Amino acid sequence: MSDVMYLDTNEAIERTTKQGKSIKPIGVRITPYIEAYNNGQIKVEIDDLDTDLEFIGRGAERNSHIEVGVEFKACPSDFLGSYRDGRIPEQLIHMVNSYDISYLVLVGEQLQINFENGKIQEHEDIKRGNKGSLVDSPFTSHYINSTLSRFEAAGGHMRIVPDIEHLAAFLISLYRFWTKEDHKPEVFIRHRMKRMDWGMINNPMAEIYERMLIGPKNAMTLSEVAPTIQDLAVMSDKDLVNLPGFGRKTMLKIRKIVGSAVDGQQEVN
Repeated sequence: MSDVMYLDTNEAIERTTKQGKSIKPIGVRITPYIEAYNNGQIKVEIDDLDTDLEFIGRGAERNSHIEVGVEFKACPSDFLGSYRDGRIPEQLIHMVNSYDISYLVLVGEQLQINFENGKIQEHEDIKRGNKGSLVDSPFTSHYINSTLSRFEAAGGHMRIVPDIEHLAAFLISLYRFWTKEDHKPEVFIRHRMKRMDWGMINNPMAEIYERMLIGPKNAMTLSEVAPTIQDLAVMSDKDLVNLPGFGRKTMLKIRKIVGSAVDGQQEVN
């Protein structure tokens, strides 16, 4: 198992505002810390992901794999912003349905409550990139806690860290734990229950491919171009990466289970 964390493309791109101000996403800022703290042992690669960061770990049973997904948000700015545009409920639901282990990590300050009205507070000038005085947000503490409680009840986990450096340390620790050679018997992992694509009922190869942890939609796509394992084995890495909805990460999952029978195949970087 290679020592690789995958970072979403959107988290790896530094942006410039219309006013010429540089904006560095959290992913851009944590990458140097992750690589420096491990003497380069854990690499960070870029891919199109369903969340901010993910990696493949080991399950409690020998040779079993699990997928770990992490969503991180600056707090309170991006965290409350994700409530304003409706992102957060959809993101959390998707995480617990897509990953065996899912984490939401808030980076920054503890949430502050106005105890007179129960509203979560935010900085007044946050839209201008400044930290002004605290004012009431539109969201109550109860509303936000209810959302997070449902996430945890479905198997999600939540952490709060003070800054980027602490986030990097947490991710390294998380990676080291879930990629250990063996876990003690008391470690319990509840594997996710995916929504079954009913088209698989008459497509046994799609069901087999879905067990490679590539998802029902990708499994259906793969079954159409590779109706047998032999067909899959002779496909090149490039052929797999270029399939709709696929990428290097999905290709590597397949290669861990079914190697290539093509001599001299050119590896996709």
